[in-house]
Amino acid sequence: MSWSVTQELTRAGFVNNPVQGRRIMSITAAGQQFLRTHALRRALS
Repeated sequence: MSWSVTQELTRAGFVNNPVQGRRIMSITAAGQQFLRTHALRRALS
């Protein structure tokens, strides 16, 4: 992912910053809810 996309997702609270020395990001509860909501909307449309 590009740096700017990563920063926007982090600012929105959808992902956590990686632990120092690790490049793996994790999706927060808010990010998971956002994805569920949008997946449900697409399924219903």
